[in-house]
Amino acid sequence: MKDIGQAPISQKEREGISRAVRALKRHFPIEKVILFGSKARGNYDIDSDIDVLLITSRLLHWKEEKAVVEMLFDIGMEYDLIFSPLFATRDEWEGGIFTKFPIYREIIKEGAFIA
Repeated sequence: MKDIGQAPISQKEREGISRAVRALKRHFPIEKVILFGSKARGNYDIDSDIDVLLITSRLLHWKEEKAVVEMLFDIGMEYDLIFSPLFATRDEWEGGIFTKFPIYREIIKEGAFIA
């Protein structure tokens, strides 16, 4: 996995992602944030969203997930970005169900660690 500094994204995207991560970590039990998908790979187009894996210390209540999505939407509006979050607890990500899915291997191989 590479670092966010190696991801082929614009300065505006970096600023929006950075602001989103700071806000999310202030309000929710988020331990890690990883960029994945076309923005991490560099094969995105003008309509591509920003896929982010949010690894949490505990399972989020659906109301918390909704609040995360709303926060990402609001920040995205300021930066003209569309965020698409994927939620996983640390246990799910490090040895649970996610290790069985193809997206796990994709994120490990092509993802960019943000925070």
